Parts: sequence; C-alpha cells; structure tokens
Amino acid sequence: MKKIIFLALAVLALVGCNNSSKNPFGSSLSGRQNANDVIEFHNVALDLYKKYEADYLLKSMDYIKKAEEYILEKQKGETGIKPIRLIFAPMPNGFEDKKVPSGFGEQRDSVSTYFTQMKESAYKVRSAAEEMQRYLSNSDRNYKESDAEKIKKIADESASNVLVFYVNQKRLFALMSPIVEQAEESILSDHPLKDQIISSKRIITLTDRFIDELGVEMDKEEVQTAQLQTTCNEIAQQLAKNKELPKIKDGRKQVLFKIFNEAIEKFVAGVQKMLDNGKEAKGFSEEDLQDVSDNYERMVETYNDFVN
Repeated sequence: MKKIIFLALAVLALVGCNNSSKNPFGSSLSGRQNANDVIEFHNVALDLYKKYEADYLLKSMDYIKKAEEYILEKQKGETGIKPIRLIFAPMPNGFEDKKVPSGFGEQRDSVSTYFTQMKESAYKVRSAAEEMQRYLSNSDRNYKESDAEKIKKIADESASNVLVFYVNQKRLFALMSPIVEQAEESILSDHPLKDQIISSKRIITLTDRFIDELGVEMDKEEVQTAQLQTTCNEIAQQLAKNKELPKIKDGRKQVLFKIFNEAIEKFVAGVQKMLDNGKEAKGFSEEDLQDVSDNYERMVETYNDFVN
C-alpha cells in the first residue's frame, strides 16, 4: 500500500478575521499574509514529498531491486531481464528552492533543515539508481561475485537514505502542523464555511492517524486490529457530526460538501471491511489495502474540491 499521510491544505482567499492574542498571525494584513505564506510553503513541501516518494524513492528502489535480481541471474548463466531504463520526471519549477517564510517564527531554521535533508536524501537515492544504471549499461558484461557485492552495497546505502528521507519528512510535517493549523484558523476566522472546514479537517486528521497506525501494524508479523478499530470508530463519529452541520447556502458548496461526506463513508466502509477480514487472517489482503488507499486519495481530493 502506498503510504499517503498528509493533506494538501488550500491557500484560501484573504478574509477579515477577529484578533486573537493566542494566535501569532493575528488579524492584520501582514499577519494574514504570513499565514498564507506558511500554508503555501506547507503545500509546496507536501507536493515535493509526494513527488520524491513516487518518482525518486519508489521508482529507484524498484530499479535497484530488479538490477540485483538481474545480476544474480547472469551469474547463474541465465539470460536475465535487464531493468528498463529509468526516466525521472522534472520537479516543479521553483519548488525545490522555496524559502521557508518568516511566519514559522523560531521554528524557521528547523523547518529549513528538515526540508533540505528530505530533499538531499531523495536525490541520493536517485543518484544511486543512476549509478546502478550506468553499471549495467554494458550488455556484454560478465558479472562476478564482486559485482553482486557492489550492487548490494548500493542497495543497502539506498535503503538507509530512504529511512533518512522518511525520518526528516515526518519531523518536517510534525513541526509545521501546529503552525499551519494556527495559520489556517487565522484565515478562517470569519469564513462562511469555517465550521464545515474545521470539522472536515478533524476527519482528515483522524484518517491520517489511521494510515500511520496501519503502517505500524503492517511492519508486524501478526497485525492487531483493536487500535485501528478504535480510530475507525472515531472517524465514523466525526462524520456523523459533519452531517449534522447546517446546510450551506451556496448550492455548489453544499453539493461538494455532500460528495466529501460520501467519500468518507466509502473510506470507513472499506476500512471496516479490511479490519473484519484481517481479524481472522491476522493480516490484510492486497486488495483490501488498495481499496483503503484509493478511498483515502479520493477523500482528500473531494476535501480539496470543497475548500478550493
């Protein structure tokens, strides 16, 4: 299952908001601009994280794995299937050079450090795959034991850099999260959809927690469903609260809010099916995991359609 953790927050149009001594962004124009800058940076970091994971980490590690298998087959005298040449998609222009805005306050330097280290580790994995590709470029090569050892070393170093990537990604978003929430609350203060957006974000937060908990269980030899069931129940309870909120006057927004709630229902149903099946089997099927992953992505899409 592809692990998708974070939600892309919408950069909302500036609106008037009440002053709050507890919120560092306040209600001034500069405060609201700082809040938008913080949310924009979060979205850039999130987009890069997803692109690094999909295009650099997953693609590179898959290539390296197939390269190892190819060399072992060649050593046995078999024909072997050389992995298909890698092509990496370019990163969005200007994203990787994005400066951390001042709105992050005293956490600005730490955010910059984690952001940089996440980027650097992703590039190390990509570079390792490109090195592997150059190593295999000679189709007439007779591979020896030393070749297998070199490939294994590249694979091990890449796996270590993948871990570094996820450690920094997790630290980065954990550090940004409370600041981003304050920024969004500042912007949403007098927003007509404040209650619906905040309630819906609580659901997203719960689903993010579920995905994290699922990842922990997947690393175990025998999964336990009790905590996952508790979180699933919390999501269902928050969904019920979402449905009880007043009808939105804007007809289009009301339709989008309804579609979002329906996406949550489908996610919860898929999770419950997976948990029921997994309780007996002490594990989760690929089909159930893929359904949960697809339903999660759809839920995030419908949330962003609603708030944008």
